[in-house]
Amino acid sequence: MNLNLTGQGLELTDGLRSRVEEKFSRLDRYSEHITSAHVVLTIKDKRQIAEITVTVAKGKDLHAEATTEDMYLSIDELAGKIERQLLKQKDKAITAERKQGHEIRHEEGKE
Repeated sequence: MNLNLTGQGLELTDGLRSRVEEKFSRLDRYSEHITSAHVVLTIKDKRQIAEITVTVAKGKDLHAEATTEDMYLSIDELAGKIERQLLKQKDKAITAERKQGHEIRHEEGKE
């Protein structure tokens, strides 16, 4: 997975870079179809905004955003949000596969 990081209105410190890499490098465990993730860190007024767009080869691209007063907290919240979306997408795919497999077995029984 290719992880891109962009900062808007702030300097990307080594601490921010390492937190982003730590939190998002393990997204691969939720899906082997993730091709890239783009994280954007922005400061607007006193709001610390973290956004991510995850590109998934076999599924819909996912987007999440978290806003707090602390950038590290925004990154942590963002990681939780995108992980929940990936789990939901994975569960839907598994359910669809099971349903499709059940329909095939059911049709074979009719013959």
